[in-house]
Amino acid sequence: HVGGDFYDFVLVSPYHLGVVIADVSGHGTAAALVMAAAKKSIQIHGQGCISPRETMLTVNDDLRPDLPKGMFLSVFYGVIDLRDQSMSYVRAGHPPAYVRRKDGEVITLGGDGMTIGVTTTSVLSGKLEEKRIELKEHDQVLFYTDGLTEAGNVSGAMFGAERVTKKLKEHHASTSLELIDGLGADVSEFRKGAEQNDDLTLVAIRVLEHKGDEPLPLSFRATDSDIPNNLPLTSTSFIGRRAEVLELARLLGMKDRPLVTITGTGASAKRDSPCRQAMTCYPCSRVRTTDSGTSIEHWSH
Repeated sequence: HVGGDFYDFVLVSPYHLGVVIADVSGHGTAAALVMAAAKKSIQIHGQGCISPRETMLTVNDDLRPDLPKGMFLSVFYGVIDLRDQSMSYVRAGHPPAYVRRKDGEVITLGGDGMTIGVTTTSVLSGKLEEKRIELKEHDQVLFYTDGLTEAGNVSGAMFGAERVTKKLKEHHASTSLELIDGLGADVSEFRKGAEQNDDLTLVAIRVLEHKGDEPLPLSFRATDSDIPNNLPLTSTSFIGRRAEVLELARLLGMKDRPLVTITGTGASAKRDSPCRQAMTCYPCSRVRTTDSGTSIEHWSH
């Protein structure tokens, strides 16, 4: 089964995290392809832009010319400022998100906005409203697609927004996973055997207790690298060059002779000059040059 629902997290800046949930019109392969393009577009244009409204306007410019006729997507996109625990957000034709306070109060995150891809960006800019909310300790924020509110039972009734807010007030979940599992169980109980008629996607985040310390930049959290990547964890950043690393370690460990590293352009004339200078300073040294990482090596005394 393939569909058009998706969610993602965007590293907007070291102190801003983007959270997006979206629903592409239609089903099947066409919706899945548009979903993949939209997800990538939001990642590209979201980085460095702390305004969710401006990001969505740029995404509309990017996607609209290539969308198949009659296709569009609804998006809820929020950017969380980790330093003051606030969230700016836009609702481009998507169901509103909800904030559940510690005392059980439920706040609807609404706002005006049209779906992405149905009109020009100049028109969309006058219809897309950016709003902001202060988040507090232990707040839970729920993002969802219309598969939640439009879930139907055997009598043809829908789960509905009122039931969502009621269930949010009733749930005293301590974690985001518990909140999602609880709502999922509520929807399953409501259906009571009725066929699922749409994709359902839920994303929940919880504001942790603020300890007064400056938050760490996002790029340095729970990762061995300050560069976001999908590479497997390795003991060295010299992936695939274990032999070179071992040789370098051996040379560095030789206490009776110095090791000089010369980095420059690949042109032999520009490379040979500093090499000759190094040999003048260290007459007994060996000079090793490597051509663009290949195994071609030249040794001289």
